[in-house]
Order: sequence, then structure tokens, then C-alpha cells
Amino acid sequence: MIKRRDIFPKFIIGLNAYWVVFHLLVLILLQSAGAKTDTDDGKALMRSIIVAAIRIPYFIKSTFVQKTFIVLYPVNKYAFYTYVELLSEPEEAEKRNNDE
Repeated sequence: MIKRRDIFPKFIIGLNAYWVVFHLLVLILLQSAGAKTDTDDGKALMRSIIVAAIRIPYFIKSTFVQKTFIVLYPVNKYAFYTYVELLSEPEEAEKRNNDE
């Protein structure tokens, strides 16, 4: 089963915002360097703005997204014990896991 983590919407929002900023900076740097800018650079910027304008509000406000991505990301439930430790000392490993 695929786990639907709650960090996915935040990741998509950040990724879309990153692409807008990236394309904007590329266009600004090319124009300030005096390089000839292509129409593809402007199209890429407009495309990333349009996609971000649709996806970011959708991932923030959609109840479907909120109900789909509900598995919380564990903050401190990571076990850094190796497999060998679990085999050699199963009682100690179980005790450490229960204490956390």
C-alpha cells in the first residue's frame, strides 16, 4: 500500500513556487547580462506562473487533498538500531523502542 504522507502537498507547493522564482531569476539574469532572451524563456516563466496559480491554491484549499494526504510524518519515531542489534539483543531493542 502506498503511504499518503501529509508532506506531499507542502512539497508540491514549494516545488511550484521554486519554478516560478527560478524562471524569473533566469530571465532577469539573462536580460541584465545583455544576452538575447528567447521567447521560450518568457513562455517558460508564464507557464510556471499559470501552473503555480492553479496548483498552489488547489493544494491549500482542497478538502480532497486534505483527506487524501492524511498519514502524518513521524517526527521522532525513527529507530536507528541496526538489524544486527535487533538480532543480538531483542529484549533491549524492544525496551528502547517502547521507551520512545
